Amino acid sequence: MRLITKIFLSFLSLIILLSIITTYSGISFIEKITVNELKKGLSADLGLLTLAIERELHHMETYLALYAHQIDIQASAKRRDMFALGEHLKIISRIEEIDFLTFHDNRGVPIFTFMHKRLKGNKIKTPGDKDLKAKGLAIIWINGKERPALYVAVPLGDANLPVGKIIAFTILDEGNVLLKNIVAKTSRPSTEPLRISIFYKEKRVFTSLHREGDEKDQGLSKEIVDTLYRKGQTYVGKTLIGTTPYIAMYKPFSDVTEGNEWAYGIGVNEKGFFSFSRRLLTIFIFISIGATCTVIIVVFIITRGITPSLQTITEACKAIAQGDYSLRIDIDTIKTKEFKLIASSINSMVEAITERENTIEKNLREIKAINIELQEKTDIIKRERKTLLTILETMEDGLITLDERERVTYFNRAAEKIMGVDRYTVIGRDYKTFFPGVNITEGSREVVVEVQRYASPSTICLKIYISLFMLDGEQSGHILLFRDISQEKKLEEFKADFISSIAHDIKSMLLPVTGFLNRILKGAYGPIDEKVQLKLKNIQDNTVKINHLVENYLNVSKIEAGRLELNRSAIDMVEIIEEIVHMYGPRVKFHKGDKAPLAFADRTYIERVIINLVDNALKFSPENSIVDICIRSRDGALEVAVSDEGTGIPPEEIKYIFEKYRRGSFIKKESGSGLGLFIARSIIEAHGGNIWVESMPGKGSTFYFTVPLFTGD
Repeated sequence: MRLITKIFLSFLSLIILLSIITTYSGISFIEKITVNELKKGLSADLGLLTLAIERELHHMETYLALYAHQIDIQASAKRRDMFALGEHLKIISRIEEIDFLTFHDNRGVPIFTFMHKRLKGNKIKTPGDKDLKAKGLAIIWINGKERPALYVAVPLGDANLPVGKIIAFTILDEGNVLLKNIVAKTSRPSTEPLRISIFYKEKRVFTSLHREGDEKDQGLSKEIVDTLYRKGQTYVGKTLIGTTPYIAMYKPFSDVTEGNEWAYGIGVNEKGFFSFSRRLLTIFIFISIGATCTVIIVVFIITRGITPSLQTITEACKAIAQGDYSLRIDIDTIKTKEFKLIASSINSMVEAITERENTIEKNLREIKAINIELQEKTDIIKRERKTLLTILETMEDGLITLDERERVTYFNRAAEKIMGVDRYTVIGRDYKTFFPGVNITEGSREVVVEVQRYASPSTICLKIYISLFMLDGEQSGHILLFRDISQEKKLEEFKADFISSIAHDIKSMLLPVTGFLNRILKGAYGPIDEKVQLKLKNIQDNTVKINHLVENYLNVSKIEAGRLELNRSAIDMVEIIEEIVHMYGPRVKFHKGDKAPLAFADRTYIERVIINLVDNALKFSPENSIVDICIRSRDGALEVAVSDEGTGIPPEEIKYIFEKYRRGSFIKKESGSGLGLFIARSIIEAHGGNIWVESMPGKGSTFYFTVPLFTGD
């Protein structure tokens, strides 16, 4: 099938489809408009019917009330003068077009009845007085057949002391003047007049138009009954009256105050209404057929000149598809304007493809050069990685890397040897499997722990350096570098024992010397010369310094060997400071402040910390300056501060001031051993506290430390 034929058939199919859609849409639209207009008309007609019924009831009620208050009617009722009452009721019936009148006494017993002449000879039964309200709709029986009727009940005489009641009925049937007038005012074309219906419960008790098949009237459906009586709403929709479909609008009767069982409405035959829609359908179909034929002729005329243009464009596209990008379509040979645009676009596309191919070739050459460069850099990275792995695998210190979940990602050969475990059994596991006492959440630091070798009862002592592992500026894990210091620890223990023994011997030798000097200075061996006394005091001071130095070396050896044992108890920090102030004299001042709580610490070691801090403060302060000691409770701990007015500490040296044998550049070589602050830090950290310094060069320093409070446990 040629392309032109395909295009022609496509256009034809499209036109037919559009005609069908347009016809259907137009009919549906007109039908909706017509239905809406019909509903508006029904609503207006129903409003007219409602107004007529309400006016009729009001009219009957007004005129009955007027007659009921006439004195002669009341007098006739009291005398039960049947003849006079009959004359009055005839007048009322004739004037007001009332079909049936009845008079009841105070007990509700009917004592007189009058009916319109059109009902003469019929047997009529009305509801009892107790079944009727002031006005509304009621069922009466004429010769045993139910008929709907409007009724009004008016008391005769004074409302407080009535002599009876007049009840008037207007029967709603084909002869009713009210309904005839309504039908006339709401008339439709003679082929389909309006149909008025009245319902009692679900039963149709009146209809203004009778047709064949109405005897099969099934009344109201359950849906309509629920809408009218249960919801109290107006129903609009389709329904059957007999066998004829109607479009109807029904409304509940609203004058009944309670127990509503009445409804009324109007309807129009659906067949008569929709015949107009069928005529519209026929017209639209003929219009669509004519439009389709016209379009077919026009399309044929237009497409007749397309074939040569399409053939030229098709041949050019085949050549381009085979790779001939030098070909261009001669636009002057194309007769159709639209195909000229297509040919021009194809020429532009070929030029763009040619340019794109040139660019791609250039980019491929650049990519090839980049790949060569990347390969060279990859080789360098591989060599560097191999070198790094060789270094890590040949180093004697153990190295472990952890990811952000604290799981092992690398375990070098030295770590295998030290821990006695194969790396592949621990990679991917939590590091606490073999380092249970190490906590890495505190950041970079150095710890010494004893761990048990894997699958072995023996323990080893490790020094572990913990540092953060950063990748692209973000924390990605930790690095643990460790070595086995079991031999060093044994050596430290031996050294600590040796120093402890030496210190004990020195202290034993100094004890009698100190005691002998004290007795001499106190005059136990007689008076001594002033110069000799001065020399002896110098000897005594040096003896105290030696004892202090020995005590420091002894504490350092305990700290290094891990033998610093604390005997904690509740201590009074105020009492300890007061004793130290008394020992040093007037240069040391204690600011008590509020009463401080008890601390939980080792009294001996805390005294050593304060003495070291006070001794340093005095050593590096002018002769007449004061050293202040303050104490306060802060953040669940007891804080002690020792302040001096000395030379201060340079900022760059503060971070090293608590290290062993570290002395500032401002300190004379003979000023000390450099152990006091190291010992103080070790003791405070062993208590779980903190120690730090705040200093300004030339203005002095303040050393702070904290110890836990005694909680009574």
